[in-house]
Amino acid sequence: MLSGGEHTVAIKPTALIEIFIISLGLSACAERGAIPQEMVLIPRGEFVMGEHREAHKIYLGDFYIDRYEVTNAKYKEFIEATGYSHIPTHWESGTHPPDQADHPVVNVNWYDAAAYCKWAGRRLPTEAEWEKAARGSDGREYAWGNTFDKDRANVRGSATAPVGSFENGKSPYGVYDMTGNVWEWTSTLLRAYPYDARDGREDIEAEGYRVLRGGAFTVTRHLTRAARRGDGYPTEKDGSIGVRCVRSRMATYSSGTSSPGRAG
Repeated sequence: MLSGGEHTVAIKPTALIEIFIISLGLSACAERGAIPQEMVLIPRGEFVMGEHREAHKIYLGDFYIDRYEVTNAKYKEFIEATGYSHIPTHWESGTHPPDQADHPVVNVNWYDAAAYCKWAGRRLPTEAEWEKAARGSDGREYAWGNTFDKDRANVRGSATAPVGSFENGKSPYGVYDMTGNVWEWTSTLLRAYPYDARDGREDIEAEGYRVLRGGAFTVTRHLTRAARRGDGYPTEKDGSIGVRCVRSRMATYSSGTSSPGRAG
């Protein structure tokens, strides 16, 4: 769906094992307790994933998701703290445009996005987690409901908007900008429904297109529906693609695999 972009791999896929083992239940993460800063708790339970003939029920455990898309300022903190060499292509002299500190970072590929989330003690969301956080358990079409409202999202605009600009466009859990503004990377390979995290689509070493969610300021409203799937090749960078992170809410982990979502 999206094409072009810079094909520079930031980190090798094999180095991403640590990033996503959390989603497989193999490593410690946030313990139960206070909600992490600038994150929202998405409670466990079922929701309807997909739409029309592809709709199916998924059960997810508790998890936290970033309230806002990752901003240029946050990504700059990551660059400065780690010395990460792959800087967004639109930045100049190693920094973002001076008037866009609170805009979502863009021109980051899948590897860049995963590296940022790991640095932040988080990970990329599965597409199931992303969709539940966007539409809740009532199957709504957009983050706020079933009727599109151009005043609730940055859609068909000329540029990104500062994160959190649309107070009335929040998801049922209070998450901002899940309709429009920028596409957001997920951990998930583009595979046919029904969604099942155990079927290989969450394999971080596999080759293939990864799912993008949420639409962007560049697209029509139809591409911003909560159940709509976009996709991009992991090395792709684009001025309309950004990132949001999640964190599992589990106190302990076993050495066995546990799915972050299963078809119901």
